[in-house]
Amino acid sequence: ELFEGYYFCQAQKKEYFGRAKPYDGHPTIQ
Repeated sequence: ELFEGYYFCQAQKKEYFGRAKPYDGHPTIQ
């Protein structure tokens, strides 16, 4: 996720949680 968009973990806010993706099957990690 760090390479695909802005770094969203600067603050722990519910509205940012949807940007996270599961590790398994993630297209960037494959």
